[in-house]
Amino acid sequence: MTCAFDWIFNGTAFYDAWVSRSLVGDTFFEIPHDGAWTYAKDLFWSDPDARQRLEAYKPFQIYSCRGGMAALIAASFADDTVEFRASDPGSWEVLAVPAVNVAYFDEEAVGTKMMRGYVGDHVEQSRPSLAQDEIVQWQSAPPPMVKCLPSFQQPSWTTPLL
Repeated sequence: MTCAFDWIFNGTAFYDAWVSRSLVGDTFFEIPHDGAWTYAKDLFWSDPDARQRLEAYKPFQIYSCRGGMAALIAASFADDTVEFRASDPGSWEVLAVPAVNVAYFDEEAVGTKMMRGYVGDHVEQSRPSLAQDEIVQWQSAPPPMVKCLPSFQQPSWTTPLL
């Protein structure tokens, strides 16, 4: 599964903090117990590898996302190898693609593209293959703990779905 980055406020704040988790199991930005989005601009504060790839607009593995736009192989659902909202050991591979930036409304999308750019602004499209630093080194195990948000005011840590 691959996810775009979904933005609000003309590309200044990541939107899908509710469901998106880094590969260290944390939310994309810190959400304190009061539920405030004070730290919304400090993406991947607890995952320096993800932050570095984000800043370079290179794809990276994450634990979960929604991202406003997701791509997955539909055949997996058709042949019953994957079930929606189910998890089997080793079945998760989720990729965040920071070069793809989206928003829910046209006006927001225009502002987001002005702030974050278009795919072509960040991806060299004329090369026949990926550069070595663009290749994602997949981690096969989920993080040991994942932040759960039953509400923004009640974050807690739990063991991940295996």
